[in-house]
Amino acid sequence: MVDLIYSRNSANKALTIGEIHERAPAVFAEKPVESVTDKYRHISSFDVMQTLKFEGWLPVQAAQSAPTKRSNYQDRAHQRHLLAFARESDLERPEGRPEIVLYNSSDKSSALKLYDGFYRWICSNSLVAGSGDFTRLKHLKSRMYNFDDILQGAITRASGMGDRVDNLKDHSITYDEARHLIGVGLSARWESYRDMMTRIDPYDPMTQGTFWTESTVSQILENCPRKSEQAFRSDQPVNLWQVFNRTQEFVMRGGIDLLSVTDRNKSGAFRRARGIADPRKAITINSDLWETFEGVAA
Repeated sequence: MVDLIYSRNSANKALTIGEIHERAPAVFAEKPVESVTDKYRHISSFDVMQTLKFEGWLPVQAAQSAPTKRSNYQDRAHQRHLLAFARESDLERPEGRPEIVLYNSSDKSSALKLYDGFYRWICSNSLVAGSGDFTRLKHLKSRMYNFDDILQGAITRASGMGDRVDNLKDHSITYDEARHLIGVGLSARWESYRDMMTRIDPYDPMTQGTFWTESTVSQILENCPRKSEQAFRSDQPVNLWQVFNRTQEFVMRGGIDLLSVTDRNKSGAFRRARGIADPRKAITINSDLWETFEGVAA
């Protein structure tokens, strides 16, 4: 289960209790597995769901990790699971919406995690990428005193995410500034070819690794325009939100050409980048991208 990016159903409607139970039965676990210690404090996903519903946030996505071969039926009722929440007024937003995503388990496999951000519909495969804040809370009695504050903080931040997105949409930059920002975004995952060449002796072989180049930047600027958008032009202002979207998509999902230097190919060769598979890496990189672009609009 990925902590930041996941595939979703395209229907923009709230889930029923029956649908949640079918997709993620561990949401309804009332007690943790029997092997926990006295220090463990079970945080019920169902209780969190009820609190969020009272605040106007409805469940829109539910998923649960697949059981291992060693898992018995009882363990399957406690596994890692995901619940995503959105406000009813945002269900039909055409581009995306603020959401709160809950990750939890009651089998000691993970802490409770809350991720609040703006989730948008990327291209045609309903892949979802978030930009916002992440909170982690271990299932310990000593940590429970501030859970209500943590949950209210997530609600407040997610409620204001739409305004933060609108701020990026209202901000324009020059074409050269867009190229620079894309380079900063690429550096969140890969090193710049120029930086690598600057730090080594001209007579030394290139450092092994994967590097973005100026042609990588050009690819992002030239590819994947939306139906309602035109390709970026060097003689016109560029919308900051569109630059962020395109940079985020290619950095997180891959699909761009990078220079790969290996022991077999010391002079380097271009290869197509793959998407990020590590959930923790996805969270870190996505947060860096958001902070970079939001800082420009501040």
